[in-house]
Amino acid sequence: MKAYLLPLLALALVLTAPISQAKDEFPGRKLYPDVKVMSTDDLKKRFESVVVVDARTKYEYDTIHVAGSENILVSNSDFQANVQALRERT
Repeated sequence: MKAYLLPLLALALVLTAPISQAKDEFPGRKLYPDVKVMSTDDLKKRFESVVVVDARTKYEYDTIHVAGSENILVSNSDFQANVQALRERT
């Protein structure tokens, strides 16, 4: 019986890993708790009055992006300063 316990436990961990990852879909989100999240419906309604920040890499941005969006790489050390500068410009 004990011989089956370890493989079953390992299988359970493997099968539940995607569930725990799904809960943390946006791992960087907790770094910016004061930034409000906007639904796609709300964005569509207010699109002309907001600035969309695309925080992906330049390659990803150059491949496809929302028209008029600003590309500010979230992993860049001066991300917050760049966002603040954008706020002052717009």
